[in-house]
Amino acid sequence: MFPVDCLCRFYSLLQKNKSLNIPRF
Repeated sequence: MFPVDCLCRFYSLLQKNKSLNIPRF
């Protein structure tokens, strides 16, 4: 499990690069 802070940042990055279709871990 990752810290909430990390999740927030990761989610933000996904939202910004949603068009890039980044592979999910």
